Amino acid sequence: MRKTFVDNLRSFVIVLVLIFHVIATFNSNGSPLNFNGKGLAYMDAIGYMIYPWFMILLFAVSGMVAKYALEKRNLKNFLHERTRSLFIPFICYQVLLGIPVSMFSFKINNIEESLRELPAIAIHIIRVVNGMGPSWFMIQLFISSLIFALFNDGKKRQS
Repeated sequence: MRKTFVDNLRSFVIVLVLIFHVIATFNSNGSPLNFNGKGLAYMDAIGYMIYPWFMILLFAVSGMVAKYALEKRNLKNFLHERTRSLFIPFICYQVLLGIPVSMFSFKINNIEESLRELPAIAIHIIRVVNGMGPSWFMIQLFISSLIFALFNDGKKRQS
């Protein structure tokens, strides 16, 4: 049975994430998120109020969801579901969007220049794991789910 309060909390946090990223696009503090556009200083205050909370809340909600999911599934089904819902989308994102978005970001922020002496494979690995877009969150949730499942499975065996 779905937990409505968890779905509502997740929806609220996703709205906060969207608001923050829209505001970050128009920041006035020189962050590269705004692609060198002129910022709106009055928007910064809203961003500064949201920023410390939304990722903590997202991980907390994700932990609650993982706990409830593991209570309803055995370890094998839980890991299969997490692979299907987190790891496979992570790989698809990296292949289809992650690398081109990263290449664009590296180019406009002059990161290519600072990496030019590295071998091509090292630059490619940096692009894949640099955290562009939602991919960093998907892989963190996947790894956290694996750790959570392994520790929780050990507790079940001891009981």
